[in-house]
Amino acid sequence: MAARALTTLLMMPLMVNALEQMDDSSMSSVVAQEGVRLISEYEIYLQDLSIIDGDDGGVSSLKNITFGTRANRQQEIDFKIASKTELYEEIHGDGSCVSADCTNELGLAFFNRDLPYDLEVGAIEINGKSVAGVGITDFEVNAFANNPAFLSGMHANEKSLNVTAFAGGFDGRGIDFSVYVPKTAQFKQYVEVNGVKFASTVRFIDADPENPNLTTTDQNGNPNPGGVTTTIADYQGGLDMTNITVDVVSDGLRLGLPEMEGGVIAITDFRLGNDEIGYDYINDIVFKDINLTGGFVLMKPGLLETEDAINMDMQVNAGTGFTYVYRDPNDQINARVELSKDLTIAGASINTSGVNGLEIGLGQVKGQVFIDDITLAPNFYTDAQRAQQAPLGELTVNLNIANTSYLHIQGN
Repeated sequence: MAARALTTLLMMPLMVNALEQMDDSSMSSVVAQEGVRLISEYEIYLQDLSIIDGDDGGVSSLKNITFGTRANRQQEIDFKIASKTELYEEIHGDGSCVSADCTNELGLAFFNRDLPYDLEVGAIEINGKSVAGVGITDFEVNAFANNPAFLSGMHANEKSLNVTAFAGGFDGRGIDFSVYVPKTAQFKQYVEVNGVKFASTVRFIDADPENPNLTTTDQNGNPNPGGVTTTIADYQGGLDMTNITVDVVSDGLRLGLPEMEGGVIAITDFRLGNDEIGYDYINDIVFKDINLTGGFVLMKPGLLETEDAINMDMQVNAGTGFTYVYRDPNDQINARVELSKDLTIAGASINTSGVNGLEIGLGQVKGQVFIDDITLAPNFYTDAQRAQQAPLGELTVNLNIANTSYLHIQGN
């Protein structure tokens, strides 16, 4: 896939109210402060962003792209330079950093207090033909702000989307990142085809901020015994991803996949329709107990000088897994999905062909997936009742896609 675009990307403007000359003493007082806060609002519009394949002229395009802050809202970002220990405890609390990774090495942190972003793409086109429109809207870092009792005990950095960066990487010459997505975050997303939207809301806790009974009911919606107040600390949630690395290596760009324990992604309120005719609500899908054990993605240029494509190798380490939950208005299905062996992909490719459109080559795929704790029960069951159910069975899936491909499924 070619690396040239038809349009020039616009630089994000930084809105500054006033600029004054500062002498050395004034500058030193600014540097000595705890950190710096960036507050801004903006809107970016791109009419056409296209990638042209140099082999045969295939074109992938994004049309009518808008990205910006919502009306009467501003992005609010604090950033500071501090040690690994201090930055970890900024997020997780004083005295929480006890691992060997807690050092005095300096890094840069961004504490994103408010990011009221909307991103919409009017049309995704392949060789001039529209496939769909997409959007991510109503992004909220603290969607539970109107429920102060539910947020009891959470400090500001626990309710922020935080990114920290340190020198290092895979071989000591790159960058290490950690990304913390709070339980309080949420956004809406949609895919639109012929005026009909398939939409959903994405949260990082299995709770609805619009629910007026958050503090008076448990996670199954039952009244709390003895009037005990439920808080967000009672819920599993958020994404705390560490050891994300970026390195430029001899073969291309190497991205180290994150490590994490106990993450939650709740994709709720799947709905079909549009704003004019209304929506039919379908189901929810929740990924919880998400454990990531790392891996990598290696992005490489084409094997031949004349080949205009992105080639990729990938590995997702064994032990990566999640609990899958599907629920509709009546029933709920649970299952634990985990990699028993490393999932490896070698020789995958992405290309845009003038004849065939978007081409995705899987390359050679090998892995083993184990699925167990499969249960089916009515929605009104409590977690305790669901845990007492006998599982329906288990599945082992051995996958090999190569010159001699097979899919082996064994069930009990």
